[in-house]
Amino acid sequence: MSTLITACSTNESSSIESFFKQVDFENVKTYFNDGKEGFILLATDNDEYYIPTVKKIANEKNVQIIMYNPYQPNGKSDNEDGQSIWPEPSEDDIPGGGFLYYLKDNKVVGELEVNRFENSQLTIEVQNFLNLHKKESY
Repeated sequence: MSTLITACSTNESSSIESFFKQVDFENVKTYFNDGKEGFILLATDNDEYYIPTVKKIANEKNVQIIMYNPYQPNGKSDNEDGQSIWPEPSEDDIPGGGFLYYLKDNKVVGELEVNRFENSQLTIEVQNFLNLHKKESY
């Protein structure tokens, strides 16, 4: 008697990463300086509770969302001096981490303070925000 062993692998993380990814400072600057349009999640800690929810919704809705952590300006690891690097003009337009922004024509035209919501309310608010601004991009 012989036994047949088969293995199957799926790489789900690659599909999630295709719609949600952390970017470096140079990439995020293109939204503020070069007129690139889209969604940016600003998080000052990569372990924030809202990140998995935003990531899941981006994948489900096929909406590109980039995440920028000002303490990881290279998009991968903490800044050696511990200082943050913010896109200009940071103090006027960007209050800080925990916000999902929609940028168009070098301006913030929508913002959602995601760290104000939890669980199902977070899901509803993020979905509504994406639906509202996704229409503007067409």
